[in-house]
Amino acid sequence: MSGITRAQIGRMQRYGQCYSLPPLPSCLKELCVINVNENNISTEVERQKELRSLTIRNPILDKSTALQLESLPPEKWLKLENLEKLTMTSSSLKKFPKSIAKITALKKLDLSDNRELKSLPEDIGSKLKNLEELDLRWCGLQKLPISLGNLTALKKLYLSDNSELKSHYENIWSKLEHLEELDLRWCGLQQLPISLGNLTALKKLHLRGNSKLKSLREDIWSKLEHLEELDLQCCGLQQLPISFGNLAALKKLDLGGNSELKSLPEDIGSKLQNQEELHLWVCGLQQPEISLNNITSLKKLDLRENSELKSLPEDIVSKPQNLEELDLWGCCLQQLPSSLSNLTALRKLDLSGNSELKSLPEDIGTKLQHLEELTLWWCGLQQLPNSLSNLTALKKLDLNRNSELQSLPEDIGTKLQNLEEVNLSGCGLQQLPNSLSNLTALKKLNLSGNSELQSLPEDIGSKLLNLEEVNLSGCGLQQLPNSFSSLTALKKLELSENRELKSLPEDIGSKLQNLEELDLWGCGLQQLPLSLSNLTALKKLYLRENSELKGLPEDMLQKLENLKELDMRKCGLEELPLRLGFLKEPNVNNCRLTRLPSSIGQLQDLDCSGNPVTFPPIGVWQQGLASIQAYFSSEILTSSRRVKIVVLGESCSGKTSLFQTMLRNASFCTCLEDRTIGVEEYELSLAKKRAKIIDCGGQRCYLLTNQLFVSENGLVVIVVDVQRYELTDESFHEHIGKYLQVV
Repeated sequence: MSGITRAQIGRMQRYGQCYSLPPLPSCLKELCVINVNENNISTEVERQKELRSLTIRNPILDKSTALQLESLPPEKWLKLENLEKLTMTSSSLKKFPKSIAKITALKKLDLSDNRELKSLPEDIGSKLKNLEELDLRWCGLQKLPISLGNLTALKKLYLSDNSELKSHYENIWSKLEHLEELDLRWCGLQQLPISLGNLTALKKLHLRGNSKLKSLREDIWSKLEHLEELDLQCCGLQQLPISFGNLAALKKLDLGGNSELKSLPEDIGSKLQNQEELHLWVCGLQQPEISLNNITSLKKLDLRENSELKSLPEDIVSKPQNLEELDLWGCCLQQLPSSLSNLTALRKLDLSGNSELKSLPEDIGTKLQHLEELTLWWCGLQQLPNSLSNLTALKKLDLNRNSELQSLPEDIGTKLQNLEEVNLSGCGLQQLPNSLSNLTALKKLNLSGNSELQSLPEDIGSKLLNLEEVNLSGCGLQQLPNSFSSLTALKKLELSENRELKSLPEDIGSKLQNLEELDLWGCGLQQLPLSLSNLTALKKLYLRENSELKGLPEDMLQKLENLKELDMRKCGLEELPLRLGFLKEPNVNNCRLTRLPSSIGQLQDLDCSGNPVTFPPIGVWQQGLASIQAYFSSEILTSSRRVKIVVLGESCSGKTSLFQTMLRNASFCTCLEDRTIGVEEYELSLAKKRAKIIDCGGQRCYLLTNQLFVSENGLVVIVVDVQRYELTDESFHEHIGKYLQVV
């Protein structure tokens, strides 16, 4: 066992009881114990002299039975002198275990998500001199001990989501000279302590969600010369201190969600030379009063939802040559500066939600050779510049909900060989350019909601061999091109609400071996092609509201062994297939079903409300699937013991002779005077079953009474004398047709 370096031993909680640990080798370095109480861990853990890392978790699976691990054995754990990492997240701690303070080698302590841990020991900082990381997120802390400032080796301190920590604890921060990361998110802070400026080694400071922190002190920031990340999201800030410009090492600044922040310091852009990310979403900016010319290292600029931002100055995008992401979603831009094309390193550009943006710069595609994602949904675009075809690195193009965009550049598919995803949903397209078929790397194509789009390019399926998802819902399609069957990589096909789509290509199921989801809701389908049975990977099939669709191809469900969902609500379905295959929960309410098959017993759920079902009786199926299954079980048992056979036919057609031959097991011909008058009954043995034969007289006066003997589960035999039968309609009705009407 000397090679063991890690053991994870879990005991899941059952009925509020936990199990003791089994004997463990004494050479473990790491140990994780799940669901324990105070007594079942001490002995075995005490033996682990070499233990470096110990994780104890008590997740509450059931509050009524969960055991509360309130503390740890106070003395026995003192022998874990080599323990460096202790994790007790979500362990229902109510008080800080005193024994922890005596594990002097401890470097990392994680007590996060102990909601009832209200306080820490006053002397915690005087003993854990080697502690480098302390995680107290999601606790119920109401105050911090002053001695926390004595943890001079501390590098990371996480205190987020302790909403009762409203004080700023001036005396704690002055000594933590090695602290590199401080997390005070959502702590209810109203102001920052001046001693925060003494954290000269600080690299990351998180203050998000302190909504009452309306302003920042001027005298803090000049000393934080190593600060690289500052999160001030949703802090209620109205302005920034001038000394902010001294944060020369700052790489990421998040000021998002400060809706009252109307402006930024004039010179903030001239000093933040190392800035790589700047987040200003949902601020109150009316005009970016910030020159980005000197922030040459800026890679990401987020100006989302600044609803008063109607234009961008030419110089804001003229020199940040390293900018890779620009987000202007939800602004009120009416036009873009021509200098936008100078952002040659740009990879992502989001202009969504600028409903007044009618056009793009003509040369937008000429210089942005590295652009991979262009998002323009819900703009007011009426046309696209031809240069868009030159964005050869483009992988994702989103033009969703540009309702006035009626056409695409003819050569859009000629050069965009890397394009993988195109969203043209809700545009006003009337036709597609033939070059669209050349987008050979395309994986997702969304054309839904283009109600005037009545056809697709004929060769669309022969070239787009990597296409995995196609959405054509709500178009005006009347038919699909035959080449559609060649989309062999297709996994999801949506064709819902194409009301004029009466049929599918006959071979559509022959090659689409990877198709998992097919949505044909609300089409005008009258029948499904037989090849649909070959879609062996199909998991979801939606046929809802095809009112002319009366049935499914024979044995289709038997072959679709992976089908999990079948929605046929409000179809014209008149009967369910006798073989339901692997289907468990078909949805067939509001169809035209009159009978349910006995194979329905294999289902897990069934909703057949709104159907005129007469068999089983309404009193049975209205009580649900269990009642239906019980009914069919009873029917099967009954039918397994006895069979009812009703014999119909004209007088002297040979009815009695036929069954007397079967009874006697020898040829027999009934004399005229022995023919059946009225009704005769007799028993017949058939293998392991008994048959009750009801021989109905063929005289015309008995015809109306024949139906009294015909039942749902009985067998009806119509006997015809072929010597008297003629190939005329009158003869058919006399010898066969009128008895079929009885049945």
